[in-house]
Amino acid sequence: MGGIQVWSCYRHGSVRMGLEAFKYAVNIHWTGLSHQDIASLNVPPQTFVPLTDKARKGIAKLISWEGTQDVKMELEEMQKKNYSVELQALHFGGTGFLLKYVVKKILTSPYR
Repeated sequence: MGGIQVWSCYRHGSVRMGLEAFKYAVNIHWTGLSHQDIASLNVPPQTFVPLTDKARKGIAKLISWEGTQDVKMELEEMQKKNYSVELQALHFGGTGFLLKYVVKKILTSPYR
């Protein structure tokens, strides 16, 4: 959940920036784990992080915000499954596994 929030802030700016947000926003890719990635990589369930009430509220807020429509499906899936999986969960396959994933995600990510 936190990764998408950070991505969104860099990509679109934050509410606190007001009308100046566009000056500071950058074209950044989200490299987080999608639910398709979690399934195809067989990420162990013990790495899943149950959503807190605060996280659920944050997800609902992000879903309603127009700036996150490109990751809306991921947010809705996270909300439905009631867990998130952080990128460091890929350490189960070793450091090389994590590195290969990140490089591949950067090169092929649909969330550009």
